[in-house]
Amino acid sequence: MKLLLVLLISTTAAVATAPAPASVHHEDHHHHQSCDRALLREATRRYIAAQSTGQIQWLSALLSPNATLVENNAEVAFANSLVLNKALALAHVRHIYDEVACASFSELVSLSPGAGYQIGTQLRFDAPIHTPRGRDMTGKKEKEGEEEEKLGENVGEEKWEKKRERKIVKIDSIITTTNSLYFNATHALHYILLEDWSSPLPPHLLSSRTALRAAADAYYASFDLSLPTPVTVPWGKPCDRLEGGAYMGQGLANDTCDAGLPPFSVEMRERRYVIDERAGAVNILSEFGILGPDSHEFRVEGGKIRWIHAMTYCRGAVGCNAPEFPGLEEDVGW
Repeated sequence: MKLLLVLLISTTAAVATAPAPASVHHEDHHHHQSCDRALLREATRRYIAAQSTGQIQWLSALLSPNATLVENNAEVAFANSLVLNKALALAHVRHIYDEVACASFSELVSLSPGAGYQIGTQLRFDAPIHTPRGRDMTGKKEKEGEEEEKLGENVGEEKWEKKRERKIVKIDSIITTTNSLYFNATHALHYILLEDWSSPLPPHLLSSRTALRAAADAYYASFDLSLPTPVTVPWGKPCDRLEGGAYMGQGLANDTCDAGLPPFSVEMRERRYVIDERAGAVNILSEFGILGPDSHEFRVEGGKIRWIHAMTYCRGAVGCNAPEFPGLEEDVGW
């Protein structure tokens, strides 16, 4: 029965106040942007340095001067960030890296200050700029009289090379704390530490990029009650879901993630993907129907969903008007 509480907002109120559906936008079309994993690792290291000290300067080496900061699906000035200017004591950090979209996702848990935070952040890099070898950014030759043959090229051929380092153009975060859906940072940390998201996965458990996205999209499609045929979601056995600090499982072999869906359709708009094939992981940031800004991360092993981590910032309603989750305020133990 505990599972049925997840996302079961008052049906009547939800349907009455639900906004008109917006067009669904899927941001995962960056195949021309593939980049080096080392660059993504450096970016996440610098991001953690910035967040743990409250000093954005630690990102300056990789941050574009035109970078935008998005927090809970709203663009804000860096000076007005909800968290980047605060030194957070980070008790948990985990990253995944998307070399195709040139983006990363970081899951953060902080137990202080105050009630703490659960944060999901995507870092996105710009597209590479290439120019003909031996020319500057305007296309002019860098040295007067330089001959293309000296570079081992045939006359009239244009060999291309990268002319500058890529920069972070977007920091996109879902930030949850008190009054977010089932928020309890201590409970979240407790359950996260019980799971094993080791990367890379062994070869027999790996899935293609297409299959990973399809698994996550199938989960989201299961919230669409208007579909004539129910979607088949590749559930793992077991499968466990963490909603804020509420754990929808018992650590048993028959734990399931397919219960507790609301009795009304929910549309996830403005989806932004980060997909890491090595880790078997997919993160999606979106506007989660009537609830608000949301992060869902999926661990897929052998083509089946093993774990789901969700963080939802409740827009306009304390706790998204969700019913109380049993035990959420109790001592979770160690």
